[in-house]
Amino acid sequence: MAGHAGVFSCAADLAVFAEHLLGGTGPLADWFAESRRPCTAVEPGLHRGLAWLVTADDDVAYHHGFTGTSLFLAPRTGRYVVLCTNAVYHGWDRARLAGLRTLALRTLAG
Repeated sequence: MAGHAGVFSCAADLAVFAEHLLGGTGPLADWFAESRRPCTAVEPGLHRGLAWLVTADDDVAYHHGFTGTSLFLAPRTGRYVVLCTNAVYHGWDRARLAGLRTLALRTLAG
């Protein structure tokens, strides 16, 4: 369980954060590696780490924020995708974002 409500920021700031996580060294690299270590299975091919949903092959780690913002990171390739949406505008049903989030994940996954 992580002590946060999600990803809240603008695309430019999330890009800087993603680049630091993917290119980090020392304690930052250690934290990112540990925080995406699979802790529990969510469904076939997907696990939950401390702060991330992680594909079984560790190709992609991602997090969806409450408001609809998502951050997808591909540690092996150094690529990332930032989605900035306003999910709360349309109510609690996040189904409208599912296709876009799936596309982002597939774009980065092996």
